[in-house]
Amino acid sequence: MALLGDDLYGVITVGLVFFSIFAAAEVWRRRWKADPELTRKTIHLLAGVACILFPFLIQSTWVVFSMAVLFTAVLALGAKTSQLKSLTDVNRVSWGSECYPLAIFLVYLIARDQLWLYSSSLLVLAVADAFAALIGTRYGTLLYEIEDSRKSLEGSLVFLIIAFLSIHLPTLLLADFPRSTTVLAALLVALLVTGFEAVSLRGWDNLFVPVGVALILGRLVTKTPTEILYQNLSFVFTCCVVGILQWQVRPFNVGATLAFILFSYATWSLGSFYWFLPVLMGFIVYALCHFFYPELAVNFAVVKVRRVFRMGLPSFLLLAGASVFSLFYFLYSPFIVSCMALLTSILWRGAVIPHAMKGVQKWRISAAIGLLTWSTVALVPWLLQRGDWIVIVVLAAISQLMSFGNEWLRREFPSAGTNHISMILTAIGVLLVALLQYYGLMPAWSPD
Repeated sequence: MALLGDDLYGVITVGLVFFSIFAAAEVWRRRWKADPELTRKTIHLLAGVACILFPFLIQSTWVVFSMAVLFTAVLALGAKTSQLKSLTDVNRVSWGSECYPLAIFLVYLIARDQLWLYSSSLLVLAVADAFAALIGTRYGTLLYEIEDSRKSLEGSLVFLIIAFLSIHLPTLLLADFPRSTTVLAALLVALLVTGFEAVSLRGWDNLFVPVGVALILGRLVTKTPTEILYQNLSFVFTCCVVGILQWQVRPFNVGATLAFILFSYATWSLGSFYWFLPVLMGFIVYALCHFFYPELAVNFAVVKVRRVFRMGLPSFLLLAGASVFSLFYFLYSPFIVSCMALLTSILWRGAVIPHAMKGVQKWRISAAIGLLTWSTVALVPWLLQRGDWIVIVVLAAISQLMSFGNEWLRREFPSAGTNHISMILTAIGVLLVALLQYYGLMPAWSPD
């Protein structure tokens, strides 16, 4: 007891509140045969709202961490033994309940000293998610696919509206920001986390959404209204460009399109337009291949959410490293290389090369793919910025090497997947460029 100190009464209060919520939900589910989706979302709603009291009742981060671990263990045990029927009787695989305590702790860790930020994050988690799920399940008719599940446009719109209000009102009432800042920041964050919620699988939105609100909103409100407006417009521009290409060509399903939009906007937001440009050019080339060569489109794998995440992971890690450690100048060329490696691998998958084709023809196709990848992903940003000529020559050589490497890997290892080949070539190309820059053999190039 002494270890808890002044937090003892807070722990007891929170424990009693949570026990009451769970007990009432269990009685509701077992005795009155309530819909398990309804009881599950009711628990999420009430528990999330109750957690807003944490900064007032508990001061120790370790106490909150211990409670999060304890509740996660209880929920995992309840799911395994099927004792918490109010949470586990749903007809789908979900880790949402287990993610919930971790999300609460992370938001507490990030924002406990900023009540407006803490409240906004939890209200989006508790209120927006619960109402969107309930209304979407009951009234949703316009459905779209996310991997092996379906979500409704009505539910996503409800989530967007409630998320905007959940962010805007605490930011306006509990902090001292200009009204224009609160409105623009709330709109942008609501749009982004609506995308997070739409593409998250198996309940992981319970983790990504509140943490995303805490991280993005906390950073966004430090900018001027003009800068936030620019961010909103850049997001709208990204949605329009990708949406038009997707509507005309349909290289992705809906879930993959949303995931790609979020990834593309991240390159613009964390980097700049010139970090977004290689991604956009690669997508345009990919879409044009579908449009002009529909007979080859069947050779491209069906792109869904998980595939977008896996394919974009190396580029995103480079971008995140540049943003966190202020290495934009050093990591821009490696980022370009990662984009070229991905596009090269995708084009090689779509290029149908009969086994009977002569080797010299394969080399020509390799050279053509390498030239196309380099000219769109690397040359266009370089021409707009007029970088050092040595850089573009080195990138041209690396692009050709990666195209030849694709041909060799696919010939020697026919069972290798496109993503695996892309990962291997990305690692080699990024390491080569980094070493050339480190030893001064190639000047670092960044448009920022």
